[in-house]
Amino acid sequence: MIHIKWNKVFSVIILILFISGCQHTNTMVDVITFKPSNYQVMFFPNNTEKDTKNVYMDAMLELKAKYPKAFTEVEAIEKEVDELKDVIKQDEPILIISKNGRTISQLSGEKPKTEIVEQLEMTMK
Repeated sequence: MIHIKWNKVFSVIILILFISGCQHTNTMVDVITFKPSNYQVMFFPNNTEKDTKNVYMDAMLELKAKYPKAFTEVEAIEKEVDELKDVIKQDEPILIISKNGRTISQLSGEKPKTEIVEQLEMTMK
């Protein structure tokens, strides 16, 4: 029969918990950005139902067809959640429109496509 020294086992368990607790997980979120006129548009699709996210994407595609020059510099990037924790909720899509560093409009969650198009279209003119 093997004799186990419980204090050593306990010490190893504590050490493993300590090491795993100190590891920082970098949770990243996708961000789609573009800059029509003098505006900055950021869209965070987040971890949402596909239907809700698709309404926002459809609105942007509709406007891209109407105003192709406004969408010449579209970027898909990743940002750390920690950088954005005051701005976003990870369970719903968010569209932020800003100008000169100030937020002009912010839409989140389920919205009708017409409302999203209306908000985005103001940046195209």
